[in-house]
Amino acid sequence: EIKRIHIVMESGYKSDSIDIDYLYEFKRFPKLVIHYSDTLYKKLSSKDDAEIIIRNTNDEEVYRGLLKRLDLVAINRFFNHNSVIAIDTLRSTHINKNVNTIYVYDDYIIIDNIFNKWAVIDKLGKKNISFTIDESVKQELYKCLYRSLYNVKYPVVNSMILETPSFKPAIAEIREWDKNTLLVNISLKDYKKGDGDDTIISGENIIAKYDVDRGRFASFYKIDEGLTTTFSLWNIYIDKQEYYAQGLCGVKEHFCYLSLTCDDQMNKLFLKKNIIFEQPHRYRKIAVPSLEENNICVNKSLLAFAFDNEIFDITTNKRIEIPITYKTDKYNEFEIRDIFEDTSYYYIVGLEEQNISTAIRFSKTGNKVDKVEIGQASEVNKYCVRFYGSGDKIIYKPQKNDCLVIAEIKY
Repeated sequence: EIKRIHIVMESGYKSDSIDIDYLYEFKRFPKLVIHYSDTLYKKLSSKDDAEIIIRNTNDEEVYRGLLKRLDLVAINRFFNHNSVIAIDTLRSTHINKNVNTIYVYDDYIIIDNIFNKWAVIDKLGKKNISFTIDESVKQELYKCLYRSLYNVKYPVVNSMILETPSFKPAIAEIREWDKNTLLVNISLKDYKKGDGDDTIISGENIIAKYDVDRGRFASFYKIDEGLTTTFSLWNIYIDKQEYYAQGLCGVKEHFCYLSLTCDDQMNKLFLKKNIIFEQPHRYRKIAVPSLEENNICVNKSLLAFAFDNEIFDITTNKRIEIPITYKTDKYNEFEIRDIFEDTSYYYIVGLEEQNISTAIRFSKTGNKVDKVEIGQASEVNKYCVRFYGSGDKIIYKPQKNDCLVIAEIKY
């Protein structure tokens, strides 16, 4: 919270102070103090006209504008009682300018960078795990995929990988299973013979369990063949040691969200139940681009489509309306980036159309809605803002610093 703002103008404006106050209504904001000083003005100003500059306690400039074009709405957001207060920072060699996004779990923070390199750090800053798929792991992956056909098919696919490096196995995502186990979704290239001499290249997924204490992959699982004929896996999720999968189903490749069961003897994942088999009703009214229409946000039992106005609770089969007032029909007027709940509230980290990261809290029993601005895209990496174990605490990456900031939200 900014306690005081000092407006500095050239001394020649002092004779016009009554008119200035009448025009800009500065008395509405008791935290404003006006100074008429040529010395301060020359030191701070960058233009030949009156400006307003706001700096925070870290001496960082957070607002600058011409006085005659003063944005009272922008200024007012610094005066309200809502605030985001940094309480700690987290540093690691994996937290740098290349970070693409972060995922937060009970014990670990999972980091993905722009080069598709994945790393896991614990919240105490003591563990830093990076992942490489070496030759021995690659062979284990294809043994799980091919089973009895391994000796026949692996030499062929391996020669393809050597010829085309982009065919190498790649980590698609990492989830925390428990404190000692990470669930790793790994994408592989496969092949089959087509008509004549044609070779058809396809994608497959192997789910691996990684033992944190031993520092190695412990087991590998493939999706049952009966399911892969109708289902294409995108992402896998976990809640209370239950497996869930997002992907595309059927000939028309429509969205679906499934629960899976794991057979540790067969090292396979089987279909347990179809949960969601379509996109939300709101998507029929707004034009969501095809590359974004299946983007979802999942936190344990809660699921929300990125541009929808509802949260779906998988365990209770309940739909919760999000109290957002849309001003336009633009699909991305508000994008859901993270969701959370406690006994009293639902919480959302969202991205407004102006690229402003925002936290919203709304009551489970009433109409109370609170909203706090976290930061603009120039200040906060919009892909790296998550709740941090509670609805009133977040973690985010500043644009200009190679660290993660842990902050409390005062709604």
